[in-house]
Amino acid sequence: MVRNTAEKIGAATAASWKNRKVRAARSIKHRVRVNGIEHKSVRAAFVALHLDLCRHAVFRKQLKESGRKKFDRYTFVLVANV
Repeated sequence: MVRNTAEKIGAATAASWKNRKVRAARSIKHRVRVNGIEHKSVRAAFVALHLDLCRHAVFRKQLKESGRKKFDRYTFVLVANV
């Protein structure tokens, strides 16, 4: 039986979670510090700062790659979640 694209993507994503390295990387949670104030997530910071939520997911990915990134007049820094 031929599965549709969404089913294929879902199956591939589910299978990828079985890889220990992938699971570990996806399970890391970070808090974020913005101009000295800590937030529980990038999304929470965007909400608190009244920033455009449509742009937070792409920005979050870039921030996770670099660890520190500017957005408008704000400087975001990843903080290890303890």
